[in-house]
Amino acid sequence: MKREVDRITYSIPARTFFIESYVSKNERLPVVTEFAVRIVRIVREMPILTLRAFLGLSEQETASLLADLEQQRLIDVTDDAIALTQYAISHFEESSDELPRFSSIEKRSDRVDFELLTFCPVNGRDAPKHPGRTIVLEPTDGQALAQSNLRAEKAYQDHFDRILRSKDVRDRKRTDLYKVTSVEADRSFYIPVSIKIDLDESGTYSRNPPDLGPAAPPESIDEVDSLISDGLRARSDSSLSDLPMRFSEHFEDKVLAQFMLKNGLNWPAYLASVYEGSRSLYAEGTYPVLGNLYVERNRDLVSQQIRDAMAAAPGGKQCTNAFWMAPDSSTWGRTIEAANAFESFARSIGHVTALHSILPSSLIQAGAKPNMTLSPRTLYYAPPEAAWKGRLELLLVPPFIAVCLIHVPLPDAPGINVPIGFVTRDPRRVEIARQTLIENACGNRFVAVSPPRSKGGRVQVADEVYLGLQYVPIVAGPAGCQTLFAKTPTT
Repeated sequence: MKREVDRITYSIPARTFFIESYVSKNERLPVVTEFAVRIVRIVREMPILTLRAFLGLSEQETASLLADLEQQRLIDVTDDAIALTQYAISHFEESSDELPRFSSIEKRSDRVDFELLTFCPVNGRDAPKHPGRTIVLEPTDGQALAQSNLRAEKAYQDHFDRILRSKDVRDRKRTDLYKVTSVEADRSFYIPVSIKIDLDESGTYSRNPPDLGPAAPPESIDEVDSLISDGLRARSDSSLSDLPMRFSEHFEDKVLAQFMLKNGLNWPAYLASVYEGSRSLYAEGTYPVLGNLYVERNRDLVSQQIRDAMAAAPGGKQCTNAFWMAPDSSTWGRTIEAANAFESFARSIGHVTALHSILPSSLIQAGAKPNMTLSPRTLYYAPPEAAWKGRLELLLVPPFIAVCLIHVPLPDAPGINVPIGFVTRDPRRVEIARQTLIENACGNRFVAVSPPRSKGGRVQVADEVYLGLQYVPIVAGPAGCQTLFAKTPTT
């Protein structure tokens, strides 16, 4: 059984081009004209009176027909008989269905959208003008991009039939491109491409090929898919295999510890026992989580757990500050599903502004902000490399609930990191998560209130802004909700 573990949205630069051209159309003759030509071809030479009698025409109609045939260079008239010209005979010989066809040249104007990686035709209707917080796949050939008009002309020639088919041109089978006369570039936009990553019970991952639309040829899809693979491989790190063991020890996850081997996690056994088994291996109030929190099943699970915890709070107390600490990953949150999950969690807490994002400062420097509804009090931190190597993710709704995840690399899948962990209402684990959040995102780490100031292309973050805050320990019981921060920070 396959389970979705991640979703990443890429954006492909695209542009609209206005293209003027001439096309040739292969057309059949009018019915009477074609019938007369076909009869003459069979008998090779026919008296005019015989043709007139055979077609049942008047003298005037016969004269008009012969004049039309002569004007089109289809017959030769000798005395009182007619025969086909060599020009007419050649059109029979070139035809695959033994019907004479003749070409006419017409002017054509097209408005065509091309993506700028492989220059395959795409549908730019309703496409966004800006990439937002997706991952932009930039063209690798800068010179080719500078010559986009020339590449668009060639692409128009190469994909002419696909373009006509996408525009539902009825006579496309009889239309051929004669020549392109002008190409003019117009608006630029982006084509979003969503990639879904699945994991099966053996720990083998798969992902869907990029969907470039029905007009995209297989070679274009393969090239874009290769660019995505290269980007994923570039972020692979084989030194992270020990993180599951460190995570299980730190958060007292005895279930995860059962499936650790010397060289890392036993993925098949872990997946089969924890996620495919008939009974839960965790104690009541703790549930395993596989994949990113914005995957639909995880979003629904965590949202429900938050609502249940808030409903069971003593005296109906509510939490006014909750925190979502993101991992240091350039692909994390780069999808609209992340924004949907953020909103779902915030509404489950009861206050839309209660949930605050804590993002690695490296994502800002790389221009890689995740696609989330960021609160006015977004924090930025520098993950301590020695601790979790930027692969720890926490969602804390103190003192009710915590989600603890570690992003683990898959063996034989460069660049694919799968989050594993749990959502828990166990007070002890919630306290561990709170302390871990303070150690990793606060203290003397770099922290700043959104938006950070930029100078000289580098992000300036306020050092030790939160160092003097009073942190309130979590106490379960009738005291109700106590927030992580005892007072509002100042910038």
